[in-house]
Amino acid sequence: MLMPRDQLFEQPDFLPQLDDVSSLAGERIALTGHTGVLGRILAQRCAAAGLDTSLFGGDVTDAGAVDAWVRSAAPTLIFHFAAKVPVSEVDRNPVRAYEVNALGAYHLAASTIRHATGAWLFLASSSHVYAPLPSGRTTPISEESPLEPATFYGVSKLAAERLIIPVLARCKIAHCVGRIFSFSHRTQSPPYLVPSLLARIAGVPDGGSLRVATPTAVRDILDAETVIDGVLALALRRCSGILNIGSGRGLTVKEIAQRLADRVGKRITIEPEGSGLPNALVADVARLRTALNTAILHS
Repeated sequence: MLMPRDQLFEQPDFLPQLDDVSSLAGERIALTGHTGVLGRILAQRCAAAGLDTSLFGGDVTDAGAVDAWVRSAAPTLIFHFAAKVPVSEVDRNPVRAYEVNALGAYHLAASTIRHATGAWLFLASSSHVYAPLPSGRTTPISEESPLEPATFYGVSKLAAERLIIPVLARCKIAHCVGRIFSFSHRTQSPPYLVPSLLARIAGVPDGGSLRVATPTAVRDILDAETVIDGVLALALRRCSGILNIGSGRGLTVKEIAQRLADRVGKRITIEPEGSGLPNALVADVARLRTALNTAILHS
């Protein structure tokens, strides 16, 4: 039975709503990053279904702790969401962010090779690994698009991919890398886009103006619950390779702000502020659609 959701962004038709994950019964699930937005949602769904789930509560840069955890959990499904975000926090401490985002992923991959050779591993990567396009360009970004991160967060996530993919492939560990585009959730707080806009809209009187930097910048944005639907669909099918996880549709920052204003019942005018250059990050989801349509459900 599908549960009603209060979603600001539409659920794409190719991503099934998977609130009930009881079909994963019998799997041993290992999850890092369960205190983050996406990891928390997945952990809650696993708990609701009574699944055998082990949550990593340590520091992913501690190779010994990661190794002991994987050995004890003996997982068949591994979801790696632990990461340092947002971009501003990464910029404040790039060394720590690189250790967590890149080396943490490597420690998990190495432990999987040692103790869980039959497992399927999902790495949550990011659209930040791509070179953003000028916002006048409407061509979605495919998995073959140039890898030129514009942020150090993107640098660290791309480093994670480059560290683990070759060794997992060499050791024949089933794995999937999800390059997740923008997402939002009610538990997020600034400096993320949606909560930042909501906070600013709250301070604008009805009929007033909201000045927004680069309102013509374009983002492919989903609700976080929908992102987890996509991750679970990939897990059920044991999909492999690198896949964009997004809607395939773009919204300008102005359109997102207008939706938020409508949601809170406020009439506002959105005006540009500053001289920042807008860009576009919209996912080409053709490969994701194909993977979900053609892969055989794991039994």
